[in-house]
Amino acid sequence: MFFSLSYSKKFQRQRYLKLVALLLIIFFLEWLGLVQLVKNSLNFVFEPVLKFNVQIAHQVVQPVVQLRDFRHAAYKIQSLEQQLAAAEVEVAQLRQLQQENQALRDLIENTDRQLVDTYISRPILSLAQPAVSLPVDENKDFHLPAAVLVDQTLVGVATNRQENLALVKLLWQKSNTAILAKTESGVEGLIKGDGRKILLTEIPMEAELTIGEQVVSIGQQGVAGNLYIGKIRAIESGQEQAVKQAVVEQQVSFYDAVVVELR
Repeated sequence: MFFSLSYSKKFQRQRYLKLVALLLIIFFLEWLGLVQLVKNSLNFVFEPVLKFNVQIAHQVVQPVVQLRDFRHAAYKIQSLEQQLAAAEVEVAQLRQLQQENQALRDLIENTDRQLVDTYISRPILSLAQPAVSLPVDENKDFHLPAAVLVDQTLVGVATNRQENLALVKLLWQKSNTAILAKTESGVEGLIKGDGRKILLTEIPMEAELTIGEQVVSIGQQGVAGNLYIGKIRAIESGQEQAVKQAVVEQQVSFYDAVVVELR
């Protein structure tokens, strides 16, 4: 142990002597003016190395920084796209509500509209066949068939009920059921569809029809009388020589309607 302590003191003494010698050398060099020369030489050697290392570090770090910025920008763009999509959906819903309110306002403000048992519904176009929604209230019984009107124009008849909706047979569609109708001049016939257009059929050859003449319903089960159907656009020969038919044009469409009336 004594040997260990002696060796430690000797080692510390050598360190002190080396430190003192180094200080003396520095003072001597400073006195000779060589310290600044050594510093300049060292700067001349190491400064390019330091600049090169800084450039390398910058080139290595810069792509990482750009990648991080791109990632943040992508997240921000995605968030903005989601907000835009939500805003577009909300705008579409508000536009739909505005159109429905305008259509309802037109129905209410129309002074020529008769006070009859009417149900306002929304057309359903997502099914294989056109349909309308029916009252959800089970206590409110709505009888079918019922006339379907768009802007007070008869466009079809609601028939089969399926839960809270009823299938609609549009006038231009082929159907075994015809609607009794007449022109302004009193010429009577049957409204049928051929799959493309509305026809006023079974008109006697001697009956006089006029282009532009209005056609209205006569009245039958499920379809009240004096419902406007359309105007005569063209007159054609019937399938038999004893009768003729006329093409009836409508200015409205079930597929473009915001709301419809069921009577």
